[in-house]
Amino acid sequence: MTSISKFKSLAAVISSISVVGMAFGLNMPLLTLVLEAQGIDISVIGLNTAVQGVSTVIATPFIPRQIGRMGARPYLLMCLAVVFVCIMLLGLIHSLAAWFVIRFVLGLALTGVFVVSEAWIIQISSAHSRGRVLGVYATVLSAGFSIGPLIIGVTGIDSLLPFAVSGVIVLIAMVPIAMARAEAPEFGSTHSIAVTSFVKHAPIAICAALVFGAAETCVLSLLPIYGIRNSLTTAGAATLLTITGAGSVALQYPIGWLSDRFDRGRVLLVCAGIGVGGVVLLPSVITTPFLLWPLLFVWGGVIVGLYTVGLALLGEKFTDLDLAAANAAFIQAYGVGSIAGPALAGAAMSIVGADGLPLALAFLFGGYLVFAVSWTRRD
Repeated sequence: MTSISKFKSLAAVISSISVVGMAFGLNMPLLTLVLEAQGIDISVIGLNTAVQGVSTVIATPFIPRQIGRMGARPYLLMCLAVVFVCIMLLGLIHSLAAWFVIRFVLGLALTGVFVVSEAWIIQISSAHSRGRVLGVYATVLSAGFSIGPLIIGVTGIDSLLPFAVSGVIVLIAMVPIAMARAEAPEFGSTHSIAVTSFVKHAPIAICAALVFGAAETCVLSLLPIYGIRNSLTTAGAATLLTITGAGSVALQYPIGWLSDRFDRGRVLLVCAGIGVGGVVLLPSVITTPFLLWPLLFVWGGVIVGLYTVGLALLGEKFTDLDLAAANAAFIQAYGVGSIAGPALAGAAMSIVGADGLPLALAFLFGGYLVFAVSWTRRD
C-alpha cells in the first residue's frame, strides 16, 4: 500500500470513529440522566451501564474470525448499522427491562466497531510513528466524547430528539467507511493465538485497557451524578465531562509522541500514578472550579493515555489477524473493566455516598500501578 493510500485509509477510519465517539459520548450520560430522572436507584443504573461490558466480554473471542470471513470494511459497516438501530430503539422504548436487552446488543455492535477500527489503524501505521498515529486517533475520539455531552444541553433529555440526533451521527460515521473500498486493510483468514491467552503475552497493555474501561465508564455514567450530589446543576455536572474530555483531546498526541520516544511500559506507569493522584484530590476541589477544571483536564488526558499507549504496545508484537485477535483481547479487558467499574463505583456510592466514586477509582488505579511496577521489575 502506497503512502497516499495509507493516509486515505487512516483518514477514513479515524474520521469515522471520531463521529462514533460523539454518539457514544452523548449516549452514556444521556441514558444515565434519563434513568436518574425516572428515580431508578444508582446501583441499578450502574448495572444497566455494565450490561454493555458484559456483551463486550462475550463478543470478543468471535470477532477475529468474523473479520477474517467478512473483511474489515463490510464488518464495520454492519456493526455501525446495528448501533444505529439500537440507539433508536432506546429512544422509542421506555422499559427498563428492554433497555437491559438493547444495551446488551448495542455493546456487541460497539465492540465490533472498536476492535476492527483499532486493528485497522495499528495495521496501517508504521512502527516508528504508531504512538503518534494512535494519539491522533485518541484525540479525535476524545473530541467526539467531549462534544457528545454538550448536545444534551441543546436537546434536553425529555424527548426522542437526543436519540434521533445520536442516530443521525452514527449514519454519518458510515459514510467514510463506505467510501474506503480500496483502502481497507487485509487481515488474512487465520490467527495462531487465542483471544483469551493474550493476558500472558502482553499483561501490562491488557490490564491498562481494563483499568481504562472501568475509569472511562464510571466517568461517563457516574461523574455527572457525582457532580449533582455535590450541589452542581445538571448543566454543571455535564460540564465535568466536557472538561475531562478536553484534556483527553489535548494530551493524546503528546502522550503518543512520548510513547514513540521512551519505554511504553514506563509511560503507562506515569499515567497510572497521575490517575491515582487525580481521584485522591477530586473530593477536595469538586466545588472549586478554578482548581477542579485543571485537575479534570490533566486527569482526563492521562487516563485515556492508558488506552493510547496500551494499543501501541500491542502493535509492537502482533500483525495481521493476530493483531485483530490481540485488539479483541484488549477490548475484552476494556469490557471487563466497564462491568467492574460502574458496579463497584455504584455500590460504593450507595454505601458511603458520593465520595464512593473517587474511592473506587483510587482502588482501580492504585491496583494497576502496583501490578505494573511489580511486572516491570520482574522483566
